[in-house]
Amino acid sequence: MNKRGITKRGQVTIFVVVAILIVAAVLLFVVIRPSFSQPKVPAEEAQKIVAENTQLIKDKVEGCMKQVVITSVNTLGVFGGLSSPLPEQMLAGTNVLPGAADVMSYALFYNSEKDQYDNYLPSLEQMKQEFLLIIMRENSQEFKDCINNFDEFKKVLNVKAGELTINVSNLDFGEKSGQIVMPFSYPVELTKQDAKSALQDFSVTLPINMEKIHETASFVVEGLKAIPPKSLSELGIEWANMRTQQLAYEPKSDKTFIGDSSGVRNDIPQGAGKMYNTNSKVLRIDYEREGYDPFYFYILLGEKT
Repeated sequence: MNKRGITKRGQVTIFVVVAILIVAAVLLFVVIRPSFSQPKVPAEEAQKIVAENTQLIKDKVEGCMKQVVITSVNTLGVFGGLSSPLPEQMLAGTNVLPGAADVMSYALFYNSEKDQYDNYLPSLEQMKQEFLLIIMRENSQEFKDCINNFDEFKKVLNVKAGELTINVSNLDFGEKSGQIVMPFSYPVELTKQDAKSALQDFSVTLPINMEKIHETASFVVEGLKAIPPKSLSELGIEWANMRTQQLAYEPKSDKTFIGDSSGVRNDIPQGAGKMYNTNSKVLRIDYEREGYDPFYFYILLGEKT
């Protein structure tokens, strides 16, 4: 009986060893398969292939990230500078502008019990943090899907990528350049036989001046605090026109106007930012530059009734 037990244990051990060898062989095949599928070429040709694909991969990475940045900044605009509504101050909107979120956080809230306005508009630095949250938490998979593991390049060379890193301290929301500039780190190693190349530092630029948009939103929120509470939901073109000149920026092709669509749209030059208001408590800043799609930033006003 002991001999049988020993025999069975020996058989189990053999099966385990064989299974491990099979798994190891499969993994090894997966790892070195690209090398088998790539024809051997002279050293000079290998170096040329690596050099050409280095720029192509750089363009691919930055192109994929630019799409993510566009998606993320649009989300930021819909939520008024946040990655998602704050639960302590938000409204399930019904009378909102087309394109606005169904649930939004207040940028300005009138508390009738305290007879005071509370400014909840996030700072520019907070908006940067929220922007990166959107990228890393919600849209990082979009970036990976676009990269697609560099499969299109692995037909001619080996490509190995590391982890994506974005530092908020390097993010420019318009303070330096007048547009969004987002440097990021994404180590990529390219090899073809003995030829090698490496990439790490990338950057994406989007022609949207978030600093200016934030300044405009801040000006409006602070300006509305001087209006009697009963006028909060009745913001009109008369009040807007008085402040049009105060919101002008240089150069002249990049101005911000306040008003409704019937009052100022035909007077807006190319490259201008404009704000619309309705009888609801949602305002929209439109930011446009010639040759690019407009960017929308929404502000929700509220008052306790």
